[in-house]
Amino acid sequence: MTTALAHRPNAYAATCGSCRGPVSAQAGALTKEFGAWVVRHLPGQCAPAGSPAIAPAKTVRAGYPDLQALPISKFIVDDLSGGRKVHLEIVERRGGRRYMNLLIGAPGDWTRGRVSAGLQALYVAKIQSASYYDEIGARQVEGPEAAALRFSREHKCCAACMSPLSDESQPGYKRGLGPVCVTRFA
Repeated sequence: MTTALAHRPNAYAATCGSCRGPVSAQAGALTKEFGAWVVRHLPGQCAPAGSPAIAPAKTVRAGYPDLQALPISKFIVDDLSGGRKVHLEIVERRGGRRYMNLLIGAPGDWTRGRVSAGLQALYVAKIQSASYYDEIGARQVEGPEAAALRFSREHKCCAACMSPLSDESQPGYKRGLGPVCVTRFA
């Protein structure tokens, strides 16, 4: 008699979607959440709340900015001339390496484009210095959360997980990000 696994093991080392700590290959659980594959520690293996997670060794390509300081999310910033909006996303791939993509189109039908090293450095600076007044939450927001909140308000969805935020009774509606996703910006 064989017993079924309660989880699907991860084939590659990754960062835990809960505690942001490293998860070795074959040592975590792989699940599909909101259309994306997420690796998490097995129950009871995450770092305790309040303790700093040990980040995996960072690998940054030569000439590119370090994207580890930015949360994994989608952002809107003004282009370099200040005239048009630019939609960007930070994604994490195997081994904890992060990439910046240019989003072209509309939610659900994005075309992802590459961003050169020089433009990435400029867009990182724009995201980190972003400022946005949120009329719904009646508050001024600064930094990466401002660029993500701008995305959330324009597209009526969470910038981190793309869950809809169109109903005022939803817990994340006023904040502009879901209750779990807002911790990425802490």
